[in-house]
This record gives sequence, C-alpha cells and structure tokens, in this order.
Amino acid sequence: AYVHGENFCLDEVSRLSNNINQLRQCLAQGYPFVMAIKIFSSFASNHHGYIPMPKRHEKSSQYRHAV
Repeated sequence: AYVHGENFCLDEVSRLSNNINQLRQCLAQGYPFVMAIKIFSSFASNHHGYIPMPKRHEKSSQYRHAV
C-alpha cells in the first residue's frame, strides 16, 4: 500500500471557501478535497444513514471529524 501510495502525493495545496458551488466545481474538475465538520455525540447513533440535528445539551460538547 505504501509503494502504491507514493504515486498519489500532494503537489499543491489550496484553501477553499465555505461555498458549496466552489466545492462542487472542485469535484467536477477532478480535484478531491478534505474538510472537517463539527459533530455531536448523537452523530454516532444508528439512524440508518440520517444524521440528526444536535440536541440542546449537545451543543456545548462538539467534536470534529475529517472527511
């Protein structure tokens, strides 16, 4: 895996704005991106593919998740 991964190194890094159209354009041009989202404890609950809105008591206990 490491040998194969050597063919996929970063050549350049750019900062994207928090704009859905810019993110879509990036993907349409074949460029991947990484982002971090805030998650709450209810994120880990099994909701069959749906992510619930955080409950009031969860708003102060936030985590981050990279995707």
